[in-house]
Amino acid sequence: MKLVVDAWQIASVGVDKYARFQLEPGTHTIGLSTGGSMTMQFDAGEVYYFYISPSGGSDFEIERVNPERGREMVSGASLQE
Repeated sequence: MKLVVDAWQIASVGVDKYARFQLEPGTHTIGLSTGGSMTMQFDAGEVYYFYISPSGGSDFEIERVNPERGREMVSGASLQE
């Protein structure tokens, strides 16, 4: 699964994997190369977590999750190299 920010592919992630990256503060669009995206404000010093899940057939969707759930998910995953 290819993760895209502002129309640039920044990572490929698989099952039980996560990607870590930094963005300049401001408005950015984060999504998947197969479709499904969201535009939101990213603030300096904040950590944001997103979850990619199947949405039917071969489609996937990305959703923002709260920091507690995000930390829990990352603790059971490995960093995508």
